Amino acid sequence: MTADTENLLQLRFGSDALWHVPAGEHIASYLTGNTDVMDDIESALEQALSHPREFPSLDQAVVPGDQLVLAVDPSVPALERLLPNLVTWFAERGTPPANIQVVVGSDVQTALEPLGKALASQFGSAIRLEAHDPDDSKALAYVAANDQSLPIYVNRTVVDADVVLPVSTCSSSGGLTNFGAGGIFSQLTDRSTRSQLYRWQSLQSDESRSILRSWADQAARWTGFLMALQVVPAGDDRIASLHAGELAATHDAAQAAADQAWATDCEASELVIALVDGGWSQQSWLAMAQALYAAGCRASEQATLVVCTQNQDRPGPSLQRLRNNKADDDGLLRSLAEDAGDDALPAGLIHHLTQQHHVYLVSGVEREVVESLGLGVLDNEAELNRLMQQFDSAVILGSAQYRGV
Repeated sequence: MTADTENLLQLRFGSDALWHVPAGEHIASYLTGNTDVMDDIESALEQALSHPREFPSLDQAVVPGDQLVLAVDPSVPALERLLPNLVTWFAERGTPPANIQVVVGSDVQTALEPLGKALASQFGSAIRLEAHDPDDSKALAYVAANDQSLPIYVNRTVVDADVVLPVSTCSSSGGLTNFGAGGIFSQLTDRSTRSQLYRWQSLQSDESRSILRSWADQAARWTGFLMALQVVPAGDDRIASLHAGELAATHDAAQAAADQAWATDCEASELVIALVDGGWSQQSWLAMAQALYAAGCRASEQATLVVCTQNQDRPGPSLQRLRNNKADDDGLLRSLAEDAGDDALPAGLIHHLTQQHHVYLVSGVEREVVESLGLGVLDNEAELNRLMQQFDSAVILGSAQYRGV
């Protein structure tokens, strides 16, 4: 538990928001992870890539003339620092930047701007940067069928590459969208498949999540993912550790580190406050859903949940279904179960949790829009303080999007 010297807790969320609330014995605060922050990214990357797990130095996987694709999870912390160092490492070992392409698992163009600037400042126009579009059939390639005879489609640039290095975040096991070693597949596939992996109805049980993890692992193998770089977050857009090597061995090591970093052993509480920190890639409805799920797992019956973000995205089609929809709950559930949009998961989870809890949101979304989804709104720390005074117990979760069950 963490408190500052003036008996106030500092709640950091978004890229720069800072609120203060009084500390107290009835408040259990987990504002940081149980880990150190990695300051020297260049040295840590050198160590991870040159001495990977169950794999030779990763540059040996690339022969002269090969096209290397870095398949990047946009939620990776400190990505604008990490990615140029990663390209430089391969370039110094014989792979020219012109032979390196970056595919980001996001079709949001604004998400690419910071990465594009970071790469261009060091490599000019040599590095090609592509945003994966799950709705563009020309940008997808059929790979195989999985064990359920369902087709596996993956980004065409990734499939056509000579060598692929997935670069992804590893959060705590038991997290809402932790799909294991092949998890980045969910960001690089077609809309239909992606919707099944990011839908609340598919993630409610351990059994269904296990099926989806198996599907992701199969897809990774069929696509030819032999190695990986996984990043364990430290919170506040910082890195705790880097892990590289053979796909499964890398994930096992990263998962153990992430579980230790984000272990949160607390009793169920009447009030749970979940903070979503980090930059542009974390201020989204998906990260909000991941944090809300972590909060709900630590809430007592009929508890109140608060999620603090700087997300400014307007609700998509699935979230808009929640707007003042009280008459036909069965119809709403059927519609949410069939939706394929990226906001289907947060919509389904919000609907589920608001049946049991009062849920408040701190965000950059307009009050009337948030309230139409069935959520309360908190505009400032004074309002949060007043809410906290109504409860005898509270839990505060920093970097809640990384915490599992």
